[in-house]
Amino acid sequence: MPLNILFFVRPDLTDLPGGDTLQVLATAQALRQFPLPSDSSFIVHRSSFPHVTISSDPNIDLDPYHCVHLFHLERPHETYIYLLAALHAQKPIALSTIYWPETRRPRPHSILYRSRRHFWREDAKNIIRCLLARTPLERKAASLAIRTGFARCRQELLEFASILLPNSQAEADLIAKECRHPQRFVVTPNVIDLAACQNVLASPNPHAAPSLGPPHDILCVGHFDPRKNQLGLIHALAGLDVSVTFIGAPRRMHRRYYRQCLLASHDQHRFLGPLPHPAILQYMRSAHAHICPSRYETPGLVNLEAAVMGLAVVAPDCPPVREYLKNHAIYFQPDDLDSLRTAVVLALNHPPTPELARHVSENYTLQALAQTTLHAYSMIVH
Repeated sequence: MPLNILFFVRPDLTDLPGGDTLQVLATAQALRQFPLPSDSSFIVHRSSFPHVTISSDPNIDLDPYHCVHLFHLERPHETYIYLLAALHAQKPIALSTIYWPETRRPRPHSILYRSRRHFWREDAKNIIRCLLARTPLERKAASLAIRTGFARCRQELLEFASILLPNSQAEADLIAKECRHPQRFVVTPNVIDLAACQNVLASPNPHAAPSLGPPHDILCVGHFDPRKNQLGLIHALAGLDVSVTFIGAPRRMHRRYYRQCLLASHDQHRFLGPLPHPAILQYMRSAHAHICPSRYETPGLVNLEAAVMGLAVVAPDCPPVREYLKNHAIYFQPDDLDSLRTAVVLALNHPPTPELARHVSENYTLQALAQTTLHAYSMIVH
């Protein structure tokens, strides 16, 4: 039998796509595409391809699976219910943490020192999530997170995971400070669908791509919420003859924030709403630059896609982003609107560097993701 892996994911993974959606699908694709290495120590047939099941059902029978893979350290209202299911079934657990803290200021990151206000705010959010739940599963998961408490849910995810899979060494180093006990880490890279990007770039009909045209040759792709900081970008560009094309929709709890962005824009910018991934790549094909105004990223899959599509990339200056994009991107200081404004102007006045596209294409591949993920599984599956 093949190595049998279960991905436990949030119920709205595809209905409300985000960076975690791309990471989940890319990991599944990578594992299905590359066979187990011939020297694998797995107790399964060594020449087989891993079998990956993606599910949001916490009651699924876990007996057939060798390992359970969870996603998100900072969203225990979605993840904790699956942790308990895996623990009850006594299955090894891999956790892709997808985490970077909200602040850049040097401070102790131990969970003992984190702001109580932060935990109370997250617990309050879970009460709202429970009240607004659309399905019995959402209500049950939120209620469980409320009863347990955000801080304890988060600590148990760190403590009971068999291995942690951060997306960068910077993320691994940071999370290690929060672990009360020694933990095993394998850095698994964020990757993109390089073939999809290359197919769009190689299309013989460039007119198939939607035309942005000046001054609409800047893209900003991502769901709307305060962390993504689209409102900050709008304020930073006020008074400039620069227009951004925004692609994305608000999360359920951030519709008010989306309306604030619309009002602050004063028709200077365009808002296209959510678009399918192929359409986003087509827009990237005709753009000059992509702006990621986030306060922090881990490192942001859209940044990697924009790089491969040949765009100049403006991104927040935080360690995971620097680790991926090196010195090939244009950086700004988070929460500094003047710095953001300067970075956008700089991107518009300088051509994209081909070195960035080459760097991402060569280093963040599906094969690299498959190798590191399988290595992580080999450390916990016996």
